[in-house]
Amino acid sequence: MAKLNRDMALHADLINNKNRRLPICICIDVSSKAIRRESYLNTIGNCIKELMDNILSQPSMKASVDLFVMAYAEKAEVKREFSSLTNHEDFKLTWLGNEPNMFSSLDLCLQKLQQRLNEYKNTSLSRHHPIVVILSSGYTSESPDEYERKVENWKSLESSRILSVLPILIGDGDDKLLRKMTADQKIANATKGNLSDLIREIGNSVEELSNSTSEAYRNLKANMVSWSDIGGK
Repeated sequence: MAKLNRDMALHADLINNKNRRLPICICIDVSSKAIRRESYLNTIGNCIKELMDNILSQPSMKASVDLFVMAYAEKAEVKREFSSLTNHEDFKLTWLGNEPNMFSSLDLCLQKLQQRLNEYKNTSLSRHHPIVVILSSGYTSESPDEYERKVENWKSLESSRILSVLPILIGDGDDKLLRKMTADQKIANATKGNLSDLIREIGNSVEELSNSTSEAYRNLKANMVSWSDIGGK
């Protein structure tokens, strides 16, 4: 019954709100290997809530941004399905295991995104270029045989302009794998304590992204990479 009610609400939202949608997926590594302190886990959760507050505070953004949030470690857990943002006081991140299975978890993100794009199409909604933000330690417990093909697939998705990938390195991470996932091999680095600034810049850029995603996204990524190179704004 709960799923039926949710599906009806989403369908009504897609029919009643005809604004062009900007789908944003945020995938967060919440393994104990990536995040060793509960305080840092709470910081990440508060940053995501601040992003939601930013979107909710501006009617044009609230009407167009379609936000999906997923946490992962040994398993993946959807924290917020695609839908219009409403109350998010209950949003909280918890550890989901020791080792991150990054790419099998990101497969779920792609499945959810494709499902949402199909829903847009079925209700004749136009959309902007999807953006996938990955907050990761850069580690995965999967073997190279398992993940190398998927790394190339993510890079291909961005090169083909199917979606944009914005990796943010967190915790005691290794950036090599994350760099391979992007067409330009550039990532943002939040290991220097500037995570709040980086997430805030996404929120500040959402309205611009919804108007002209290609150039605005390049500017956003350039700003975030520049900030992380110098250790914060």
